[in-house]
Amino acid sequence: MIKYINKVEVIDAGQLASSTFFGKGVKLAESLPFVQLCSIGLSTFEITDKVELKNRIFHHKLTVKLAERLVSSGRKICFRLTAVDGSQYMLGSDSRPYPVIGQSDSHPSDAGQPCAVMLDVTWKSTGFYPVL
Repeated sequence: MIKYINKVEVIDAGQLASSTFFGKGVKLAESLPFVQLCSIGLSTFEITDKVELKNRIFHHKLTVKLAERLVSSGRKICFRLTAVDGSQYMLGSDSRPYPVIGQSDSHPSDAGQPCAVMLDVTWKSTGFYPVL
């Protein structure tokens, strides 16, 4: 069961080439250059699955409230998510399909609400990757 996500990190997908993705997990190579995002509060991570053309497909969705925009510049980016209990999950892998990233700026009319950037990441895959 996925717990509350309190840490979101990014890495270029090419950096994951030395990691091993298999069945129900990923073994990350040592000393990968993950960069932590400056998130506001807890992040939302949802996984749904369904069978399409006799294959089980996982639909992942991550929503993060950020203090500033993530500059992706068309790079293929993957995400490592860490839950409050320390368990970790990968969103994306070293090969296609890569996560799709969308961002929207929020400028609320209520002074009690923070101005923030909402980062929405979606990814479809045939696997679910807890970090082992």
